[in-house]
Amino acid sequence: MCRENWKGRFVLGIVAGLLRLACAGAQGLPESVVQLIEQQASEDVPYEELELYYEDLARRHPSINDLHRRELEEFRLLGIFQIESLLDYRRKYGDILSETELALVDGFNPVTAALCSNFFSYTSSSPVASPYVDPSWSHLVTMKAKSAFDSSGTGATLKYLAEYGGRWSLGLTADNDAGEALRGGWAPDFVSAYACFKGRSVLRQLIVGDYTVRAGQGLALWKAFGMSTLGAPASVARNPESLRPYTSSDEANFFRGVAADVRAGPGDLLIFASVNALDARVLGDSLYTSIVKGGYHRSATELEKRHSMLEYVAGCRFSAEHSRMRYGITALAYRYDKANGRRVADYNRYQIYDGWWGNASADIYCFWHDFRLFGEAAVDAGLSGAMLAGAVWSPRYELETSLLCRLYSRSYIATHAGAYSSLSSCSNQRGATLSVKWIFARDWSLSGYAQYSYYPWSRYGIDGPSSAFKYQLALERTFGRESSADLRLNGNPSPRWRANAVWAVNARWKLTARYAGNPAACGGFLECTFSPSRKLRLTARLTACWTDGWDSRLFFYEGGVPQSFNIEPWYGNRKGVYLLAKYTPFRNVELWLKASDRNYAFFTRIFIPG
Repeated sequence: MCRENWKGRFVLGIVAGLLRLACAGAQGLPESVVQLIEQQASEDVPYEELELYYEDLARRHPSINDLHRRELEEFRLLGIFQIESLLDYRRKYGDILSETELALVDGFNPVTAALCSNFFSYTSSSPVASPYVDPSWSHLVTMKAKSAFDSSGTGATLKYLAEYGGRWSLGLTADNDAGEALRGGWAPDFVSAYACFKGRSVLRQLIVGDYTVRAGQGLALWKAFGMSTLGAPASVARNPESLRPYTSSDEANFFRGVAADVRAGPGDLLIFASVNALDARVLGDSLYTSIVKGGYHRSATELEKRHSMLEYVAGCRFSAEHSRMRYGITALAYRYDKANGRRVADYNRYQIYDGWWGNASADIYCFWHDFRLFGEAAVDAGLSGAMLAGAVWSPRYELETSLLCRLYSRSYIATHAGAYSSLSSCSNQRGATLSVKWIFARDWSLSGYAQYSYYPWSRYGIDGPSSAFKYQLALERTFGRESSADLRLNGNPSPRWRANAVWAVNARWKLTARYAGNPAACGGFLECTFSPSRKLRLTARLTACWTDGWDSRLFFYEGGVPQSFNIEPWYGNRKGVYLLAKYTPFRNVELWLKASDRNYAFFTRIFIPG
């Protein structure tokens, strides 16, 4: 059978199988969240944790009346004016009991209220209520498989989460990429697990296993996903939640060990320790030349790098909140069990260290009405420094603006940093980023940012000082709850443009169209979603592009099964098609299938409530 006929029959088989399946289920993430994750992925930032964050929030559905300022700011889909207005409304009038009431709060409207309803409930925040009232176990199981037609093997991911009474949770992730052999004939290539306890008195949280830590603005420590590339002005201000269990299948961005968050006088003290095996190119038994973060172990060469070096990390953070200010102090030390064997060049001369290294920082975050002021200063073990400072201002709902300035020395080394940076490290740069968002004529918004970066010393591929300018301008119009259109121009500095439209024809049909281009390329897609019932949803897309080659490539987000966002480069003269189907046979069971001209994937999610 020829390859094309086989693929065609596969797609038809999926459709026929779904239509034979004979109950309401949750819909996918809202379009606005999808666009946030798409932008994060297009900036080459790990995004699976971000998707999991919103999925977990939608599953837990906490009451909007129980959320504090920090939790609302972490949500990132509300502006600071909306957050302050919401908190002020609760102080004056009590709990918000419905989506309709939320839409009446200053700065909100039916569209924003409907968005919040995807993630929050409106239950009462009675002072006698306890978040640990359910003494029973709940279970969540997800399974994903993906295979490409032009490669051997199938990638598979299994995730399991068990929770008891809101205090105990156990998590397991097992992942095998396509082409990777099962180790020992049965064990997956990557296994991650954790046990977490949340207390109510001195011990606030204890995690044994895999976890992430976020501290300050990320100059010393930010071992998790960041949101600074999401475009909203307020997103330049990091809002850390210090400790969180790790649930992603990314094999490189976590700690493995034990971490505890305890009350310490006026604040919280976080203590953590980690011993983790890393992928690295190793020379002999004592030198490494590079650290590999792709996580693929398919060929003999890739298998040689697998877990070939150990990293030891220990650190602590004290943070407190007083009046309208949050502040913190962070310190950590780390080392590898191999010595540095990299070839010294001008671009990396000041980024090489051996033995124990570390960082210390102090950070501050102030909130006062329509202002947010934040900053962090850090030093490393060699006493090289880095600092950043910024402000966010939103005098009313229709206007939000921010300014972020950074000054990183050439020899500042912070292996586990994740602060706002135009390079892969927080070093060798001075820069500023200005962002503005203006909502006018009720349904129209205009937003943009401009970023200038100066690099005083050599960087990879460029000898001597250099500079860069990056910009983006976006115009958006919303039509009701689910329809919108936007135009976007960005560049670095070569221009790229995009036009996108989403039209919710009715409750069953939705159409999405996009055109994108640059001076040497153009392309786009047309997507149709059909929901004949609350149980079944079908999405089909046709994509085409015409480019001069790899250097003028275009990037298109592809919808897929959950936890498998894909930003694929398109180049040459190419066309593609895919079909995505979701079926909910029972209340707490979801089945997803995707088939394209290049690969196919399957996903299932089963939730067993307590």
